[in-house]
Amino acid sequence: MSILQSLPSAAETPIGRFQSALLVIAHPDDETLFFLPTLQGLQAAGTRVAILCLSTGNADGMGSVRTEELRAACNVLNVASEDLEVVDHPGLQDGRGNRWSPYLILPVVTAAIGKHSAEVVITFDAWGVSGHPNHVAVSEAIRIYALLAAQSQPDEHVPLQPPQTWVLETTSCWRKFAGPLDVLWAAQWVWFRWLYLWASRYTYVNTLARL
Repeated sequence: MSILQSLPSAAETPIGRFQSALLVIAHPDDETLFFLPTLQGLQAAGTRVAILCLSTGNADGMGSVRTEELRAACNVLNVASEDLEVVDHPGLQDGRGNRWSPYLILPVVTAAIGKHSAEVVITFDAWGVSGHPNHVAVSEAIRIYALLAAQSQPDEHVPLQPPQTWVLETTSCWRKFAGPLDVLWAAQWVWFRWLYLWASRYTYVNTLARL
């Protein structure tokens, strides 16, 4: 049995019932490390979930490996292969020293929303859970999207009926982990990443806020 199949998660989501949802993440493994309860809650409510991953996670030269890990995780999580998109763009490369422009992300997100007819978009909040600048940039892009939609300004990046936007709230450090596991961010799928899945609050509970 896969560890993903054996982990408990929230059975319901406060977002509501929708036909389709788009999860926007920065790196392969974000979907499992941070959004597992949301994914399973949406699917339990009958929502078809698509995932847009904005990089291959190639900071350590393992982008192809991490991309395959993501595809394998999606198979376990019942996300169809056609509902997964992994972006490999020169301006969106994994790394804490790589500053992503939210205006580069915005049209990519908009295209994915249209492709999947997404009624709700989910991503990180302004703190990005771990403070990773790539996570923060994704959040900024979604906030710009939501702001344009709320202001009803004519803009090529916002459809006539924009989806709801929800963000994963960052919790305080003592609630994130059961121990000093900060080393996880630089690691691949080795023993302490499995340990993170068991120890992290985000494996069991997601607190979402609507923009």
